Amino acid sequence: MWQIISAFICQTITTLGCFLFGKIVINEKINISKKKLLFSILIAILINTCVYLNMVGTIKSLFMAIVNIILYNYIFKIFYKKAIILTFIYMIIIFVAEIIQIFSITEILEKSKDFGYSTYGNTIISNIVSFAILLIITFFLKRILKKVVNTRIENNHEIIIFSIMISICVILFFYTILKEFEFNKEVLTYLGAILILVIVLFSLIKQTIENNKLTEQYDKLLEFMKKYEQEAESQRILRHETKNEFLTIKAKLYDKQKNKEVIEYIDEILKDKIELKQEEFAKFVYLPANGIKGLCYFKTQEAKDKGLNTCINISKRIENSNIYKLNIKEQRDLGKILGVFLDNAIEASLNSKAKEFGLEAYLNIKKECEIIISNSYDGELDTDKIGKEKFSTKGKNRGHGLLLVNHLVSKNDKFTINTKITNGLYIQTLTIRNIENNK
Repeated sequence: MWQIISAFICQTITTLGCFLFGKIVINEKINISKKKLLFSILIAILINTCVYLNMVGTIKSLFMAIVNIILYNYIFKIFYKKAIILTFIYMIIIFVAEIIQIFSITEILEKSKDFGYSTYGNTIISNIVSFAILLIITFFLKRILKKVVNTRIENNHEIIIFSIMISICVILFFYTILKEFEFNKEVLTYLGAILILVIVLFSLIKQTIENNKLTEQYDKLLEFMKKYEQEAESQRILRHETKNEFLTIKAKLYDKQKNKEVIEYIDEILKDKIELKQEEFAKFVYLPANGIKGLCYFKTQEAKDKGLNTCINISKRIENSNIYKLNIKEQRDLGKILGVFLDNAIEASLNSKAKEFGLEAYLNIKKECEIIISNSYDGELDTDKIGKEKFSTKGKNRGHGLLLVNHLVSKNDKFTINTKITNGLYIQTLTIRNIENNK
């Protein structure tokens, strides 16, 4: 009987620790009533108690993890994928807390590992200590944990799959360590393997955070560009209508043989309406009006405003080419890739003496659209690193945008990238291939 009571108390402490960990990390108001909250926690405690009493080892941990995932999903109204990440982090911290305790029992207090694992490990005191260690670690790392857990991972299946696989590996390593706990080469190997697996997962999540930030920036920019193009098109139509109205007035006045000076005055008005910036925008007229035209115009104007020597050449041949046949996702990916390349080119050119910046678009011999972005640069470039992850002409720790580009290109055979250096220019060529879209 005492075994059941003890197990119930232990799982009450553990489940409350799981709930508090989620509350601290999610940091959002709970949208269910107190009665439902208490009832759901009680159900979780009862299930965990049954699992604790009837299962052992890895199976026990996996079943408890599933209960925690369901509990997080119900209480905090988060996606299951996010609940999996939250549960994974919680389990890692709990494992660390238990390893600390086993180490203290066997190495500091010099008790046997059987005592530490079987006798002490199943006590209420052990659960209270684990609870305390969990809260301490959570409070110290809560900013990092919030950033990791609140990252948009709902559509990132890779992270979820890796989290599940790594969780299983960590559990297996953990129980192996506990069964043979003593500081030897095997235990250090297990600990090293756990550490490496956790680092790999968190590196993946970190890169996802950076990619999401860049994605949001370029999504906002593309939305702005679409609005700008719509406004520019409206203004073009308005100017065209105004011009026709003036021409009509001119014709009427001419037919009635009115004052010639009025006609000359109207002619001057018509001439003055042709503005420089509209002429600049006209250079991009052959690009599709899906955000790409506005993005290129906007970035070119930014380059000019910053004093760069800009060269723009958009071939008429690309009109109605395969760049016009991209679906919505491909259009957005193209915008993100161009955004990274244009930003990098402008920044690198600004830091160079020549301050050269170029944007070109042609059809190659295969009738595939090629967009070429070039910029001057100063300093030495390692040609062996060109095209590889995190390589940038802008210096150390500055290549995160190119990681996003590599990720987008690797997911879509429609785009290929070629990079070369010639005559002091760093040149990026983005080719939109003629591949049938089967989506």
